[in-house]
Amino acid sequence: MELARLKRERAVDAVYSALRQAILSCVFRPGERLHVEELADKLGVSLTPVRQAIQQLAVEGLVEVKPRSGTFVASLSVQDVEETFDLRCALECLAAERAIEKISAKEIRELKQLLRALKRPVRTEKDQKRHEADNLEFHMILLRASGNRRLLEMYEGLNAHIKIARIHAADTDWITRLQDERAEHEAIVAALEKKNKDQLVQAIRKHIFRARDALIAALRQSDKSGKRLSIPQVKIRTVDAIPVRLTRDLAAASGTAGSPSQLRPGDSGYRWSETVPALYSQYFETALVKIVLDDGRIGWGEAQAPLAPRVACTIVQELLRPVLLDTEFDGSVDAVAALWDRMYGTMRVRGHSGSFMLDAIAGVDLALWDLAGQIQHQPVSALISAVAKTHVPAYISGLPASSVEERVETARRYMDCGFRHYKLYYERDERSLFDLLDALRGSLGSSAELAVDALWRLDEASAVTFGRSLDERQALWLECPLWPEDVAAHARLAKEIRTPIALGESYRTCHELRPFFEAGVIRFVQPDLGRTGITEAIRISGLAASFGAAVVPHLSIALGPQVAAAIHFAAASANCSLLEYNPSVLQMANRFLSKPITIEGPAYAVPDAPGLCPPVLEESLRSENLFS
Repeated sequence: MELARLKRERAVDAVYSALRQAILSCVFRPGERLHVEELADKLGVSLTPVRQAIQQLAVEGLVEVKPRSGTFVASLSVQDVEETFDLRCALECLAAERAIEKISAKEIRELKQLLRALKRPVRTEKDQKRHEADNLEFHMILLRASGNRRLLEMYEGLNAHIKIARIHAADTDWITRLQDERAEHEAIVAALEKKNKDQLVQAIRKHIFRARDALIAALRQSDKSGKRLSIPQVKIRTVDAIPVRLTRDLAAASGTAGSPSQLRPGDSGYRWSETVPALYSQYFETALVKIVLDDGRIGWGEAQAPLAPRVACTIVQELLRPVLLDTEFDGSVDAVAALWDRMYGTMRVRGHSGSFMLDAIAGVDLALWDLAGQIQHQPVSALISAVAKTHVPAYISGLPASSVEERVETARRYMDCGFRHYKLYYERDERSLFDLLDALRGSLGSSAELAVDALWRLDEASAVTFGRSLDERQALWLECPLWPEDVAAHARLAKEIRTPIALGESYRTCHELRPFFEAGVIRFVQPDLGRTGITEAIRISGLAASFGAAVVPHLSIALGPQVAAAIHFAAASANCSLLEYNPSVLQMANRFLSKPITIEGPAYAVPDAPGLCPPVLEESLRSENLFS
C-alpha cells in the first residue's frame, strides 16, 4: 500500500480525501480490513483524524465499521447494486427532464468530445482509469445542466458506490462494454440535440439498466474480490491473577471516592468507617488479571477489590482459569461476550451470581477486551461503537479538606480548569453537608452541578426529608440513599422527591438492576467496570436506554486497566456524558503504566492505542506491592 504523507494542518480533510481516493482507485480492495494505527503511521498523522475520516467514510457508505469485527472497505451485494442503480436511474432521468431545456450548445460540444474520447481502446489499468473518468464526466455534464444542486450532491454520493461495484467486476469484458456504451451514449446525445424528452429518458434507462445487469452478472460469476480478511484465531495460554496492596496517604484520600470518611482506630488493615456502615482498607487494594495468548500478546484486566483482593484472585485461578485455558480466541466482541457468559455459568446454579464471583469475571473480561483491541488494531472504545467520543467529561468526586472554606477553594481551582460537576459525600452530619452545598453554590454560581452520595446512611423516613432538602438546592442526583437490597423503599423515595436517584456500584448484572428500573427508581445508573466488566456494562447501558436513564460509570479505587475500561465504555456509550474523577486515584494508576492516562481540561482523553490501556509496568508494581 502506497500513501503519501500528509500535512498536519489539514489532517482530517486530507485523511478523508486520501482514504476515499484509495478506496475508489482500488488501493484498498472491497472487503479489505483497515487498521487505524497502520493508516495513521503511513499518512504521518495521529490516530484521531484517521478515526474521524473513517466515520465520514462510513456515513458515505464507503467503509463498514463492525463493532464485532473491525473496519472494512464496503463490499456491495447484488441487492445493493440493484438498489443503487435504481436510484441512479431515477436521479439521471429527473436531471434529464430538467436539463433538456437548459443544456447549452457548449455542453453539447463537450458531450461529443467525450464520445470521441470514450471510443479509445482500453488495454491497461491506466486506460481503464481514464475511461472511467471520462464516463463519469459525461454523466456529470448532464447532471450539472439540470441546475439542481441537491440532485447533483445525491448523485455524487451514489457514484462512489457504483465505482466500488465496478472494482468487484475486474474481469468485465471491456470490448463488449465499450460497444454497448458507445451506442447508448450516442443515443443520449442525439435525444438531447432533438430536445426529445421521452427518447432521452428511454435512452438513459436503457444505458443504466444494461450497465446494472452486466455488473450483477460479473459479481455473480466472480468471487475474486469482496472477501474479508480473516481474523486469525489464537489460544489462551496463561491466566494469572495478582492481588495488589499499596501504601497510601489515607488522610489525604479521606473524603474522596473509595475513602469517603475517616476510619475508626484499630490494629487491622481493615477498619470500620466512623460514619458509613461499611469496612474500608487503610491501603490501596485491587486485583489485576493478566492473560497471555499463544502468540505472545498480553491482556491486562482488573477486578474491583478495595478489600480482600486475594478472594477475587483465587476465583480467577481456581474457577475461571480452567474455563479459559486453551480456548480459541479471535478477538471479536462476540467471542468476549461468549466467554463472559460461560464464566457466569460456572457457578450460577449454585447461587454465585454476584459479589466476588462477578468481580473476578469482570477482571478477566477487561483483559479479554484488551486483547480484542490489540488483535483488531483498535482501541476498545472503537470496538464498542463506531462513533466513540475522543474525550469524556469528568466530574470531581469528593473535595478532601478539613473545612468548608478549604473545600470551596479546592472546587474553585477545579472550576478554573473547566470543571462544572462535583460530587459531595454525606460523610459527617447533615448540617455540615448542606452548609457545604450552600457555600459551593454561593461561590461557584448556578453553572455548577452538585451531586450528593449518601453512602447508604439514610433510612426511609429520613431519606424523604434529606431528598427534599436536595430538591431545594437543585442537586444533580442523590446517590446510594438506602440499603442496596430494598427496591420498594427506593421506589417510594423516588416518588416523594424531585432529585434523581443514582444507583449502580452495588450491582453487577442487568438481573440485579432490572427491578430498580422497572420500579422507576434509577435515572442515573452507575455501573462499576471492575464489577460488571465491559461486556455486562454494555448490556446495562442498553437496559438503561430502554428506560430513559443516563449512564455515569462509577470509578473508585482502581489501577490503569479499570480506569481505562471506564473511559472507553463512557466514550462509546451514547447515553453517557460524565465519568467520575478522583485525582489521587488517577495519579496512583499512572505510576504503574508505561504511558499515563491523561485529563485534558475537564475531560479524560480516551486512550487511542490498540487495546484497553498502556501496558502495566509489572516490575515497578511488584517492587511496591505489599503482597509480593
